[in-house]
Amino acid sequence: MKKILVSLMTKVLKPKLVIHAAILIAGLLSFTQFANAATAYYVSSANVYARTQAGGYAMGRLYTNQRMDIQYTDSAGWAYGYIYGYVNRCGWAQYSDNNGAKFWTNGASVSNRCRTTNIYLSQSEFTNGEIWTNSSGNDGVLITLPRDTYTWDNWSWDARWGNYNYRGISRAGSLWKIRYTTKDGGGVMARPCTSAGCASDWYFIQRSSFDTIHCGYLYSGEGLGKGQTLNSCDGRFSLTMQTDGNLVLYQSGVGALWATGTTGYTGRNLSAFMQTDGNLVVYADPWSNWIPLWNSGTPGYPNSRLQLQNDGNLVIYNAYNNWIWASHTCCR
Repeated sequence: MKKILVSLMTKVLKPKLVIHAAILIAGLLSFTQFANAATAYYVSSANVYARTQAGGYAMGRLYTNQRMDIQYTDSAGWAYGYIYGYVNRCGWAQYSDNNGAKFWTNGASVSNRCRTTNIYLSQSEFTNGEIWTNSSGNDGVLITLPRDTYTWDNWSWDARWGNYNYRGISRAGSLWKIRYTTKDGGGVMARPCTSAGCASDWYFIQRSSFDTIHCGYLYSGEGLGKGQTLNSCDGRFSLTMQTDGNLVLYQSGVGALWATGTTGYTGRNLSAFMQTDGNLVVYADPWSNWIPLWNSGTPGYPNSRLQLQNDGNLVIYNAYNNWIWASHTCCR
């Protein structure tokens, strides 16, 4: 194929034009057709997303100098191949747009890691399907977040958890439009909204954070905002993030059983968070200065949960269901 094209060009084009045309055709051959080897590319632009197909569902964000082994690009500037880092799977990304290329390369050839047929990945490979879709099928209806919760750039598809860049806390009462649930069922991709409209950026959020505050526990990454309460499932005990900054455990008809002793913060933004590292932390101004007022001293235990038991004990359990902290207010 190359020999034929070069032969024809040398007969009809001037030498300088032959060189430029040869480079162009070589590029087209390498980019628009599959071969035994891909080319290693690296992100050079902000706001590059991995997607299921050209212009399709976002699977996560790519960062500067993150590698993608590109096997194919289409005429609209979308690239297909293996994406490393926190996406770590085959997918698509926008190689270029009107502002130019979003990747750079030193030309290194690498082995193909992605299939060469059926490359436009189906929605079912990555999601459980859209939820709350409107008539256009593009976005969901507005959902109010009932609790303070973490947001992320990416999702750990096997661990059922947000992965890498932590984007901050979304406050209880904030509005979101949910695009889809993740394939593992644990997360959603959504974008924040106000009465004036919705942001163009997408985030990943734990799916359970959109449910009514459940009885008995806070999962890793969930929290109580100012004035919010977690109840035990039998209704006899409650844990309240008070408006004065104190996190207090109460027994109905008895009174306070335990508290963090962090009063004196009336009028401030307040949260009690079961952090992803296993630490329970009370914060003042968690959306700006992040002032920690109290913590359980239990970092290093990812995917732990806080449980308000029916016996009155407030306990942090690690991922292996072993307790690592307790209020020692059992047994009532």
